[in-house]
Amino acid sequence: MSFLLMVSGGLLQASIDKERLKGTTSHDSVIFSTPQAILANVLGESRTLMADILWIKVDEYFHTHEKGYPETEGALGEDEVTEIMPLLRLITWLDPHFIRAYRAGGWHLSFNLNRMEDGKKFLKEGINNNPLRYELYYDLGWVYFTVEKDYRNAIYYLEEARRRRVEDRLENKGILILLASSYENMNDTEKAYSIWQEAAKIDPGDPIIREKLTR
Repeated sequence: MSFLLMVSGGLLQASIDKERLKGTTSHDSVIFSTPQAILANVLGESRTLMADILWIKVDEYFHTHEKGYPETEGALGEDEVTEIMPLLRLITWLDPHFIRAYRAGGWHLSFNLNRMEDGKKFLKEGINNNPLRYELYYDLGWVYFTVEKDYRNAIYYLEEARRRRVEDRLENKGILILLASSYENMNDTEKAYSIWQEAAKIDPGDPIIREKLTR
């Protein structure tokens, strides 16, 4: 563990946006940055196991400090988030398919550290490495909707999330509510209403959805 942390400390000084290299992986769609390529060569197939171990440490940290996940209320302090971000960065270098690390990192960069551009860049990197997963499209749509009030981009990413398989009922409803609200803000009431109807099929008793459909 100490070796990994020492390696990550050095690698974090390198820009992840420079000189992207093709890494050796069973997933051809993944584009490794230079630090990822180094870790892939050093650790080989064991890098995903190390990512799992590091996530356990992150999970313990979140639970110790409470309210560390995007789906909970409240937020960690800036010092606490700054402390944990290198581990989240390292996890995604070790395993570019580690969705929860991308979600946590994108959330904390965007909301707790007020580094919006870095947060969006982190989420987009995750999307590039996991184009078939809905979660990071949803999170990026959330950022555009809630913080930037950029409803056009919110619609784009939320529609992309909607097109993918969403097994989690609550997240599926959340995508549709945010998407319908985005269309409302773009004055496309007809499209918004059709999506409210779709959301009602998931949870017909939701008071927000019922109010939207009775107007």
